[in-house]
Amino acid sequence: MKNIFKQKKQVLANLAISVISIILIVYSSLLNLDTGSAYAFESRSLLTLRESASPERGLFLDRNGQVLTENSQVFDVFIKREKADEDLIAKINEQYELNLSFDSENLSDIKALDSLSKDQLNNWDQMLLQYEEVFYLKSYFIRNYTYPYLTSHLIGYIGEPDATDISKGKKPNILIGKYRLENQLESYLEGKAGRDISSELSNQSYSNIPGNNVYLTIDIDWQSKVYELLEDYNSRYGANGGAGVIIDTANGEVVSLVSYPSFNSNELFGQESSFYLSNLQEEVQKPLIDKAVSLSFTPGSIFKTFVSYYLLENSIVNKEDIYNSTGCITIGTNEFCEFGKNIYGLMNIERALVKSSNLFFCNYLSTQTVKSFNNLTNLASKLRLGELTGIDINGEAIGNIDSPEYKKAVLDEAWFLGDTCNLAIGQGAVTVTPLQMANLMNIFQNYGNYYPPHIVKNIISSEGEIVEYKHNEKSNLDLNKEYIDMIFEGMKGVAYNPESATYYFLNDLPNNIRAKTGSAETVEKIGNQFENRTHSWIIGLFDYKGKTYSFCFFQQYGGGGYYVTPLFADFLKYINSTE
Repeated sequence: MKNIFKQKKQVLANLAISVISIILIVYSSLLNLDTGSAYAFESRSLLTLRESASPERGLFLDRNGQVLTENSQVFDVFIKREKADEDLIAKINEQYELNLSFDSENLSDIKALDSLSKDQLNNWDQMLLQYEEVFYLKSYFIRNYTYPYLTSHLIGYIGEPDATDISKGKKPNILIGKYRLENQLESYLEGKAGRDISSELSNQSYSNIPGNNVYLTIDIDWQSKVYELLEDYNSRYGANGGAGVIIDTANGEVVSLVSYPSFNSNELFGQESSFYLSNLQEEVQKPLIDKAVSLSFTPGSIFKTFVSYYLLENSIVNKEDIYNSTGCITIGTNEFCEFGKNIYGLMNIERALVKSSNLFFCNYLSTQTVKSFNNLTNLASKLRLGELTGIDINGEAIGNIDSPEYKKAVLDEAWFLGDTCNLAIGQGAVTVTPLQMANLMNIFQNYGNYYPPHIVKNIISSEGEIVEYKHNEKSNLDLNKEYIDMIFEGMKGVAYNPESATYYFLNDLPNNIRAKTGSAETVEKIGNQFENRTHSWIIGLFDYKGKTYSFCFFQQYGGGGYYVTPLFADFLKYINSTE
């Protein structure tokens, strides 16, 4: 009996265990189903798509790899609006000696601290930890321009996007290019923001992709020396600023492009930027305007290089033609003279360039009829005078070539012989930019094989790969080599012929100089009065280390070509001393 009872007891026990196991399995399944659903819901709710801090902006470097811009990461500290009230703000102000305000009607987050470096941010650790649910950070990069005055008209500067920028898709918390290459190359420089996609089950991170680095054709050492010399000679002669342009004639690369005075591009971002900008706008020398590219001026006698080619190409003058300069001629009731009424005597076109004879060019150009001036304006356009050169920065001025048609359109007046003589010597309504005149020499040096000037050498990605960037293509302007060589002989005499007024400054320099100076008579408005002033010009070509460079140096109201020539000589002495 005991065995039977024992067996029944064991069966019941096993049955109970089985039932309990089944109940546990079912309960467990139900529990897993329920909690699985809960976890799935929670996972979906926790899944976030978070844009990381703004990517690092691409850098600018000069032709030799010298860094021209740097990036510094900074942080803005914000208080979440939904966590804030008047009592909390008052408490934070008292604890940490801040001066934050609370506006119950403003629903935006409150910026507590602005543009902190990493080291500065560490000083606020205690506050951020104490109120960690209240504060959050926004990180971004600010620009530092290594040579702010030397590159402000080339690289430009960055700033906060305005309403127009935001309407085009720019984000309000990311700084963008506002002027020159910073603005023009925005799509190359801005980089691509990374993203973090995270959940309880996985975490995927896509890092920021930095912007591309831009290598310029500029040599920052040459740029620095040109700026220094323009500043020096500006103060010597009371000029109103100036410009310096140097182009590698082998490829059109602009090695130096300086406008003086300039401005500090590092000051055009931040709380004081509007005050700094308003002061710049009031300055007489107009540092915000690029005098090398964006302003045109009366050229004076440097224009005779262009007129020489026109006279030769149209068979108005040939190499054998001789003119006898007697000092002055009478045009109508006016006297038209050589500089200082000097009597230069017999001269061909080469000596006319050496002596910068006004009468020679007036005499031959005055043989042209009114209709024939179309040939002159067409040639000027072909040689990029009164036209855009095609340089790869915005804001280029086109200048003006005077003509009977232009005078009629603007003044509704007839053209006279005096107008022709003024045009022949680069006076009247003729205006050019320093860039155009350096570019004319670039065109002459290549006998019409035209390499458009440019300042972007190449663009390199953060992985070191070359990024596609198109320069304006080379073209052939079909110029006559014989005529250009005749002009070059005259320009060589400006440097090395004792008859030249600038021989003293240039004759001992070994750079195969071909030059032409200009003293452009103009007027300056001072208060309510107009005063006679003179611009200073020198243009031409020089050789250095097996290469040929075209150049133009200009001083606004600088006193004439005689006064800017030593500036050019000082530049050559500097680069020769660095060999």
